[in-house]
Amino acid sequence: MRLVRLLVVCTLLLTACSQASAAARLPASATPQPTPSRTPPPSLTPTVTVTSTPTARPTPLPTATATPLPPTEVVSTCPPPGDVCILDGHFYFKRPIAPENNDSVDESYRYGLTQNGAREPHHGVEFPNAQGTPVLAAADGLVAYAGNDKETLLSWIPNYYGNVVVLVHQVPGLPKPVYTLYAHLFKVGVERSQRVKAGDVIGRVGATGAAIGSHLHFEVRLGQDNYRSNRNPDLWLIPHQGQGVLAGHIIDSSGRSLDGLINVQRVVDGILNPLPVTALQTYDTRELMPVHLDDNLQETFAAGELPAGQYRLTLHRNGVLYEKLVKIEAGQLTFINFMVK
Repeated sequence: MRLVRLLVVCTLLLTACSQASAAARLPASATPQPTPSRTPPPSLTPTVTVTSTPTARPTPLPTATATPLPPTEVVSTCPPPGDVCILDGHFYFKRPIAPENNDSVDESYRYGLTQNGAREPHHGVEFPNAQGTPVLAAADGLVAYAGNDKETLLSWIPNYYGNVVVLVHQVPGLPKPVYTLYAHLFKVGVERSQRVKAGDVIGRVGATGAAIGSHLHFEVRLGQDNYRSNRNPDLWLIPHQGQGVLAGHIIDSSGRSLDGLINVQRVVDGILNPLPVTALQTYDTRELMPVHLDDNLQETFAAGELPAGQYRLTLHRNGVLYEKLVKIEAGQLTFINFMVK
């Protein structure tokens, strides 16, 4: 009987061991496992930038400090062609004639014009005055030349300016020197290398050289003291009290610069004065003795000494009348892109 019980116990033990061994040999998929994590490995986890978290506060950027542009680097903020804008300009020079005399520019021979082809393109502006009228330095500077130009070529031919003074100025913020030239003097009142202050008397109005009648011929030259470095003085002279400057160019739809004559009329209280204030002819830019445009504005016509207010500009071209209403502001430059077809 004991033998039978021993055999039964052994049989049960062998059965349990056999089942445990079989379970150990089952594949992993058949073995109950905990629910696997679906998070991919770190190297495969996509980077997500959260921008809508309410508590996220980006680090503020340092405040940029604007670097002022050099004085003549006037960047035009004008809208697209066909529109008008108001600019500060670069008005650095005082009038070379005192206000008790004639300190207004002669309109009959503006910068860049030829008096209907009778003369060479004008490289400066004129201040008609009686002989002996004091000529004043337009700004602080150094006398670069003083004397007659018979032997020193300052223009396209000798003895063109007669008695002449040239001053060189260092304008703050502008790397290039600026020269002012005072020609046809009756008398020279300074010497070379002499320092002068704005308003100092440097000579007297005359009619020497190629002058027709007593007047002061005044030029602005940028970068170099030569006949080809001229710029329009109307864009450099400080406007009279209550007056501004008008400049611009005429262009077609492709951006090509065109010649033309612009009639300028005053509008007061909505009423147009039929009499023109002035007429602006575009510069004569012949290659022989070219006049230069402003480095940034690239104007082809300009006029100063316009009283602040409203104006109508008209241009006739190929049988079509073009017009533009503009505003002149005191002490400012009004620039117009006059677009035609």
